[in-house]
Amino acid sequence: MESRLRTNMPPVKASFLAMTQNHAKDNNQMQASFATLLSGAAEALANYLDRLLPSLLDNWWKNAVVDKLSFQQHRGSNRKE
Repeated sequence: MESRLRTNMPPVKASFLAMTQNHAKDNNQMQASFATLLSGAAEALANYLDRLLPSLLDNWWKNAVVDKLSFQQHRGSNRKE
C-alpha cells in the first residue's frame, strides 16, 4: 500500500504557535518561581539551624561535622581554609 500525504489537513494556526510560546513563557516563570521558593526555604532552614545547633552541642561544627569527615574530606577542607 502506497503512503500518501493527507492534503486536506488544516495548516498549523497562529493560535497554536502562540499557545506554545505562552507555554514556554509560563514554564520559564514557573522555574523562576520555584528557584525563588527554594532559595527562601534554604535561607529559612539556615537561620533555623543557626539558632538550634549551638544549643544542642558545644562546638557543634567540629563535633557534628568535621570529626565525621573521611580522611580525604578532612584533607580537602583544610586546603580550602
